[in-house]
Amino acid sequence: MKTLNTRRITFGTLIGAFLWLGSARADPPNESESHGAESAQRSKIPSSSPNPTSPQDPQLKGAEAEHTAQAPDHLDLRRSELLSLRAKLATALALPPASAHRSGQIDRAYSSIRTIVSLLRKDRAKIMIALETATTERDAKLAAVGSLEAGADPQFADASTLIQDTHHARVHAIELEADQVSDLLLNARNLRRNAQAHASEEARELAHASRLVDVGAEVRSIPLDIESGIRRTVDTWWKAPDQLDQVQALGGLFLGLLKLAILLVFGMWAHGHIPRWVQRALVGLKPETEETHWRSTNQFPSWIVAGDLPAMGPVLSTVIRDVLVLGISFMVFIWLQQSATVLAWVALIFAAGGSVRLAQGLIELALITPSESRPGLKVTEGQVREALLWVAKVFGLLFAIEIVVNHMLVHILAADRVSELLSEVVDLVSFGLVVVGLIRWSEALRRRVEAGGTESILARWIVGSGANPATRFFGSALALLLLCWRIVSGLAQSLIETRAGLSWLSAALARRQLRDDVQARPPLPLETRNAIGKEALRSLHMDDTLSKVNAYFQGWRQDPRRGLVAITGDRGSGKSVAMERLADTLEGPHISASAPIGATCERTALLWLISVTEIDAQPNTESVVEALNQKPTCTILLSNIHRLYLRAVGHYAGLDTVLAVMQATGRQHFWVTSLHGPAWSFLAGMEHVGNVGVFSVQVHLGQMNPADMSAWLLGQTRSAGFAPRFDGLLQRPARGPDRLRILERTERAYWRLLTEASQGNPTVAARLWVDGLRATETANILEVSVPRPHESHDLESLADSELFILTAIILHEDLDAPSLSQVLNMPEPTVRAACRGLEQLTLISENATGRYKVRLKWLPAVERHLRRRSFLHKS
Repeated sequence: MKTLNTRRITFGTLIGAFLWLGSARADPPNESESHGAESAQRSKIPSSSPNPTSPQDPQLKGAEAEHTAQAPDHLDLRRSELLSLRAKLATALALPPASAHRSGQIDRAYSSIRTIVSLLRKDRAKIMIALETATTERDAKLAAVGSLEAGADPQFADASTLIQDTHHARVHAIELEADQVSDLLLNARNLRRNAQAHASEEARELAHASRLVDVGAEVRSIPLDIESGIRRTVDTWWKAPDQLDQVQALGGLFLGLLKLAILLVFGMWAHGHIPRWVQRALVGLKPETEETHWRSTNQFPSWIVAGDLPAMGPVLSTVIRDVLVLGISFMVFIWLQQSATVLAWVALIFAAGGSVRLAQGLIELALITPSESRPGLKVTEGQVREALLWVAKVFGLLFAIEIVVNHMLVHILAADRVSELLSEVVDLVSFGLVVVGLIRWSEALRRRVEAGGTESILARWIVGSGANPATRFFGSALALLLLCWRIVSGLAQSLIETRAGLSWLSAALARRQLRDDVQARPPLPLETRNAIGKEALRSLHMDDTLSKVNAYFQGWRQDPRRGLVAITGDRGSGKSVAMERLADTLEGPHISASAPIGATCERTALLWLISVTEIDAQPNTESVVEALNQKPTCTILLSNIHRLYLRAVGHYAGLDTVLAVMQATGRQHFWVTSLHGPAWSFLAGMEHVGNVGVFSVQVHLGQMNPADMSAWLLGQTRSAGFAPRFDGLLQRPARGPDRLRILERTERAYWRLLTEASQGNPTVAARLWVDGLRATETANILEVSVPRPHESHDLESLADSELFILTAIILHEDLDAPSLSQVLNMPEPTVRAACRGLEQLTLISENATGRYKVRLKWLPAVERHLRRRSFLHKS
């Protein structure tokens, strides 16, 4: 019954409205007719007072018309003010930084921009009040029109549609005005952010005083900004019909949506198949075939903990999934950042979540526990990995939330003050999480400190702080700092050790760790020195070099075009030992020979080659090649072929001829030669002579690392019946449980220092090792002292002529005075006089055949000095 009465009232109101419209349009009726009609109407409709804000009120219609007419002018005024402030700020920023007026103009512009932001907020507040009133009236009128009975007279349909359109147009006009003000407010707040970044501290502090007011205003504006932003985005994507009729606009819209859909569909499809793809890639193309499986016996790099490779499947697939999600989210964010900021923000949420999961996956991939058998970078305790995963999860999520919310507040809503407040809250929460983490993982932190050594007072206090609850938190904080310092120092130390240019720093750090006061004891007797160092090079580990050459030999059997191998290395690196071992390891017949000194002409070199290969040939290239090709296949090992040339005009023919013969017979015989490292570097830079490019493979005997040098020399010393002792190198006596750890660190520092002093040369290192050993009270125990190599700064006083002589001797490994005279184009008496001076400085020595060599203890310093002075280039 109540519904029926309401419908009747609404229907009566509609009839009255149409009668009022009809009276406004037609001629005015006479008074009796009007009175009769009103009486008849009142008999059907209950009387009600008119709404003062109704659009049918003539005064209201006039006020709204006036507001509608003034709104564009008001918006244009605000827009022009904003453009003027933008120009003023740009002008102020264009002034030189040293200008006295620059800071003042920026501050004034900043203050004016803050003012216009406040005015725009007030303008929008007034518009929102008007919008709320218009929306309420529209809903009331539409409810009245919608409650008409179904059997109403069709003549009222046009009037009902007109009333609905009138109210919709009124609300839409106010919404459009609100959107325009919101857009101006967004631009003003962005301009305020730019001005604040360049404003002075005084201006910022003045603005900071009213920050809470700004925060409240921005919080109240957030719903309005979101609603307005959605309307503007919809208007951008769904344009007016006359614009969407254009083929380019429609095509661009649907093409963008199609690309986005294809990308998302591909991502979902790949996301579901990644685990199977990863597992197949790890176990082989055909998992059911046992021969294609990866096994744990596969060779892994030295910096990877070996293990069962297929066991990495679940962890690796999770990491790849997160990488895929992160990549797709980033692409969508880039695509939609300008056109659809809200959708771009949603993509940023997925990217942030993918980043947090990726960080956890990388931790699980890199660190394994002793119970796991898959490969990893490091084996650690399960509690340590759990702590790192907790840190990545908690702090990752916290900062991801901060990034996502700040992006929305700053780049979408321009609520900078709320963003600043949120950042401060995140900082406080982060501090709280740090406290929680230090308390939760305090026992694990102290255990890691204890495992790394407690020789320092701080480390011992940290380990003992867990017993007292009052010091537990501070002990955990100090433990975290100490562990970070150890990690950073360890990384720095490894970087210094692996970078050749920083080897001097590694030596300096190692020398600071060692005590050097054992030199007062007398050196070892000659018999003991010879027992340790004389045959040390024979025990050098060369399995890697031999396996490489043997692999090339097996490949040459399959493809005879790869038949020339060169073994290069500095003097004392073990080239002769490698050639001797190759003679015993390579299959089939072989010929071994060493190049003679001075065979630098073609005939002499060919006669030597004919003699060592035992062929019947004339001393010319064609005859020797023909004879060698008729000889049964064998391996020919030629040592020191750098002796076949001399760095002088007309003295490259011997080497060129032998290389030509080797190249022409490389399909029939497997050639392995050894060359002096500096000579190889010199010949490699020549174009017309000394064509070392004929070698398909170069195996270089590089510098030894500290670990290999330690194993080699310690084994050689112990095999001679002596035990080295490093206690004398400790800075202070070590006792207790940390003694072994401190001694191990001191020993590692010593081997780093010895490697740097010898430049990784095994012969030089053996000489320095023996020179540094001292006898003790026990006959078979030797005290180790700090090696004392020569330094390159001791050579600063040498003349250029002496440096040229040293360079020639190093390039050729050894030379006599006549050869030096030819190489340097200097008179022989001058050369001999300079060599005598170098002998007096103990830089070089002369053997029984009159050939000069650089002394082994001086060799690293001389090479460093010559390279620094650009007389010698690195091999």
